[in-house]
Amino acid sequence: MSKHWLGIGCAALVAWVGFAGAMYAVEAEMVMKYERPLAAPHVGAWLGYPADAKVLLVHADDMGLCHSVNVATLEAVKGGMVTSASLMAPCDWFVEAVELAKTYPEGDWGLHLTLTCEWKTLRWRPLAEASAVPGLLDRHGFMHRSVLDVAAHATPAEVETEIRAQVEHALRLGFRPSHLDSHMGTLFATSEFFEVYRKVALDYGIPYMAPRVPPAGSSPVETALYRRFATYTPQLVEAGEIVHDYLQTDTGGQGLEERIAYWADQVRGLRPGVTQFIIHCGQEVDELKAITGSYRSRTWDATAWQSPQLRHVLEEEGVILTTWRELARRQPRWRGGVEPEIGE
Repeated sequence: MSKHWLGIGCAALVAWVGFAGAMYAVEAEMVMKYERPLAAPHVGAWLGYPADAKVLLVHADDMGLCHSVNVATLEAVKGGMVTSASLMAPCDWFVEAVELAKTYPEGDWGLHLTLTCEWKTLRWRPLAEASAVPGLLDRHGFMHRSVLDVAAHATPAEVETEIRAQVEHALRLGFRPSHLDSHMGTLFATSEFFEVYRKVALDYGIPYMAPRVPPAGSSPVETALYRRFATYTPQLVEAGEIVHDYLQTDTGGQGLEERIAYWADQVRGLRPGVTQFIIHCGQEVDELKAITGSYRSRTWDATAWQSPQLRHVLEEEGVILTTWRELARRQPRWRGGVEPEIGE
């Protein structure tokens, strides 16, 4: 790495650390506000579920990344316990992902808005014209690898241009997503990015992923992203835009049995309200091995969430599995406008 790029990266990191520290200091009182009870005890109750109901959305990220991820995700969704998945429009395997989704219209398929490309050798570019989004490009013309780099270089206008291009690309393929969410949480990096994310979702009438309470146990950067967003949640709940309370982004356990045990513990620890677990599916094949060292973890998630052990725990705990479409049908802001169009 040249001194020039190293300097920019260090400057971005220093700026972000300073920003995150400042946010922790000034948001303490605001954080207390969003943790206080709503008019209903939680979003789930507001959506019409019993006050003590534990409602769970099990969501698979990154469909479109490659063929093996597409196949594994489809299989997991068909299994019934993975109730939602989202597709990455800039990826080479996105078209296949859409075609696979069309084979299973009962599935709940969203759009994983993507502004970063974290992989070493698998690289993708924005869908918008390069001249319109220069801040989203690294020096090789690909998307930046990190959220920090996007926050340091991209403008809100560029972000809006790109995520609109991704939604339009999906619509042209006959795919209207059940919801929008954010790859690596990039759209929560700044208040301006979040406002663009929200604006695009509202313009298209598509629900967007935004938890009422920031995820616990996330990386420091991810925690900072969601804590910043948390200052918005009271007004978004009142506007009828928030459809879940809690977000679980971490995973744990080495090996399949430990992974099953990890997720079983997470299910047993669910609080009343609506929770979203984020998982990543894959197959232990050469294609995925060439992309990421976490191929085993993705295989464990896919297998765990099709296992009889986890199904038994869900039943034992009385968990209500749900989808984005069902949550939207219950929510005044989105009611009646989110049926995915993934037919021929």
